[in-house]
Amino acid sequence: MAIRKIKDIVLWRDDDYYCGPGPAVVVFPDGEMAAVFRRHRSWTKEVLQAHVHPTTEQCLIRSTDGGETWSSTPRVFMGGGQCAVAGLLKDGTMLFVTHRQEAVPRQQAHLLVDGVTTEVAKMVEADRRAGLIDEADRSEKTRRHWPSFSAGTEIWRSDDRGDSWEGPAWVGEVPNLPPLAEGLHAPVHIRGFPQELSSGDVVLPVQAGVIGSILAASTDGGNTWHYRGVSAPSQMGESTHAFNEWSVYETAAGDLVGFVRSGRPPEKGGGHLWTVRSKDKGFTWSEPKQEEVWGHPYFALRLPSGNVMIVYGYRREPYGIRCRILDPECTDPSGAEEFVLRDDGGGVDLGYPHAAVMPDGRVFIIYYYHDREGGQRFCAGSIVEAS
Repeated sequence: MAIRKIKDIVLWRDDDYYCGPGPAVVVFPDGEMAAVFRRHRSWTKEVLQAHVHPTTEQCLIRSTDGGETWSSTPRVFMGGGQCAVAGLLKDGTMLFVTHRQEAVPRQQAHLLVDGVTTEVAKMVEADRRAGLIDEADRSEKTRRHWPSFSAGTEIWRSDDRGDSWEGPAWVGEVPNLPPLAEGLHAPVHIRGFPQELSSGDVVLPVQAGVIGSILAASTDGGNTWHYRGVSAPSQMGESTHAFNEWSVYETAAGDLVGFVRSGRPPEKGGGHLWTVRSKDKGFTWSEPKQEEVWGHPYFALRLPSGNVMIVYGYRREPYGIRCRILDPECTDPSGAEEFVLRDDGGGVDLGYPHAAVMPDGRVFIIYYYHDREGGQRFCAGSIVEAS
């Protein structure tokens, strides 16, 4: 099992914009590629860059030369949303998924607190304890400028490679997780990617802080989505593990393997990979197991050899992107050799990789990156050979 990096690529960068977190890439059978990513106006001098921002746009760019060059002018196809998630079904349908983390005025956030959302209530209470935020303090996180709450996770379908979209469908009811306000949907977030199983079902890994890592599924090609099970609960007995972002992979034998992130402090397993396994298509799962892999979040991809690549952001010094090649059943992530794809990142705000196999067998890995000198975040990628 080996990997060789061929080159790093800047897909799209504009210093007037912040791009992150996450992008995604889709490779069509004829080799054309589409990348989706999130951007917002950066106002870099004011340090008002964030994962929630009122000028957020979802963008699409294309490549027809194996990812070497990309269309210079992104097509903006949606306003709002957060992580840009995409996948391709066997029938050619392209899926786009994002969660609606809606920014609201501070005054409205205070009004929403009454029995509606503990998410906003905690944020407002923190503001109360701190007093009014000094607008001269540019180091405050942008969420204090734009309070937000979850409206749910939406799924769009395209039969013309992303030129037009139908939807949205929403992740449906989740037990013990009601909508935060009338007219909204279960407040689940997304980073994992849709995976079409051998059965024809499409599964979607989502998460909610109060519950943990959750699997939704569609049995009709992505038109409707239903709760299937909890893969990694945030609370296990007396222990709080804060399981959240995760990805799911179907092995050659038909097991589902989940690659899960924990939000706990590093000394308690946070930042490390945790794995779970299901033998019934995601209805029930094994107890989470901590692996000796540091980095997050993760994506798993089947290689032409049958082995499995997991790729992840390395969000401590030296900041960058790393990967491992696992056996077809993903039995020993801890024992797999780690490959450093990049270690020249400028800080923790990078990663969220996704990957796809190109027709020539090479792998294109996409991620958002953090410029070491200027601090800018942009959409980047690496082309690798892996076996």
